[in-house]
Amino acid sequence: MKHHYYLFSFSETVGVESRTVAATLGLQQQQVTQAAIERVRNSICKSSGAVLLAVSYLGHMTEEEFKG
Repeated sequence: MKHHYYLFSFSETVGVESRTVAATLGLQQQQVTQAAIERVRNSICKSSGAVLLAVSYLGHMTEEEFKG
């Protein structure tokens, strides 16, 4: 089954340290919802104040194609 793959990048400050984190997510639909953004943010960010920097569309492909 093919999914639409996206790369999400966030910036956050934890204590005195600022960092940028990123993660990929495959979705069945092409639309990126607030729920999808929150799911990624909650899985990779340590701070509730993390800011979304960018969402990049990687393509419509199978998991095997994505993993290359």
